[in-house]
Amino acid sequence: MTGVKPLSRPVRHHSSHTGLLAVAQGGNAPLSGIVVPAGRPTENLEPALRLSAQLQTPILILCSLEAVPGDVAELAAGIPGTQATVVDLTDPSDGVLPQLATSKFHDGTMSAVGDLSLKRNIGLVAGRACGWRSVLFLDDDVRDLNARVVRRAAGSLEHYAAVGMPATSYPDNSVVCHARRLVFDDQDVFVSGSALAVDLDRVCSFFPQVYNEDWLFLAPHLQPGHRAVARSRAVQQIEYDPFKVQRARAEEFGDVLAEGLVGSLHSGAIADAMAVGYWDEFFDHRLRFIREAVDPCYFSGAIEAAEALETADTELQRLSPRLAADYLWAWQDDLDTWQRYLANVRIRGYLVSALGDLGLTPVRPDTRSGRRRTYA
Repeated sequence: MTGVKPLSRPVRHHSSHTGLLAVAQGGNAPLSGIVVPAGRPTENLEPALRLSAQLQTPILILCSLEAVPGDVAELAAGIPGTQATVVDLTDPSDGVLPQLATSKFHDGTMSAVGDLSLKRNIGLVAGRACGWRSVLFLDDDVRDLNARVVRRAAGSLEHYAAVGMPATSYPDNSVVCHARRLVFDDQDVFVSGSALAVDLDRVCSFFPQVYNEDWLFLAPHLQPGHRAVARSRAVQQIEYDPFKVQRARAEEFGDVLAEGLVGSLHSGAIADAMAVGYWDEFFDHRLRFIREAVDPCYFSGAIEAAEALETADTELQRLSPRLAADYLWAWQDDLDTWQRYLANVRIRGYLVSALGDLGLTPVRPDTRSGRRRTYA
């Protein structure tokens, strides 16, 4: 990772990217729709459903893992004013969306993101197809988000392509950044897809199948001269155990990729991060970023955090700068593929019809028998 001539632009690992964001401004505006990639037990969806009712806004819930579609439909039916469309993505067909080159990178797809990127991309396509101007991507572990805050974020889309509401409590960070937060006071939280309002007429990107897929989604709009992403009021996120060894291993490729790409935008453009030389320098910075927190974690008694950092260290050394550069070249090709695909999306006007074009059928509870059924 050493021995390469330094680049003309500074290369470093940033503990905060807030300087890339504007402060959200604008009045209230209606929101066209909400998209929830659901994977937790059904009861976790109640806050999102109640928010939908408060906003009188349609909500699309894409279910897999522990989110049982029929149970979600029953929960939605019990909340007055909710306009919910529930889809079972437990076993989606391969042809739902275009095939993308980045999905073939084993080191990216092996991470713990599961089907999150698929769900969010379906939300982008379905929203565009049914004529939505704006959409709120909302994870099922987000709390403390009310209609007033969402309307202000939607109003801010008059000026920005996306407005994020960062989860600062519990912090939405990677394993490495959670560990550093224990011993250093400079670790920040960036906006993410967990609570993100998006202008569907302005965004040109997609969510790749990799950890930190939301950072890559936002990256084209964070470049100098574009800077079309804003930060709004913070939200809460359900607490989880960030220091599992398997999490550190699964996250590292996506984390180094996103930190390096977004970090390059502090002083340059995406093109500056396309070279192997950039990644050779950044990998060295990443290694120091990880290692300088290991001993302080051990000394403070945070053994799990220190062990997670050591796992990330080992995984980083297994990866290569060439892999990161190759991934970004594939990502650039995928952006072109995605934009051509969006240009041919058929405008249907109705969400059920838009989902039908994707081979997806909403589900609802059969209240007469308790059995689940699909719309005709």
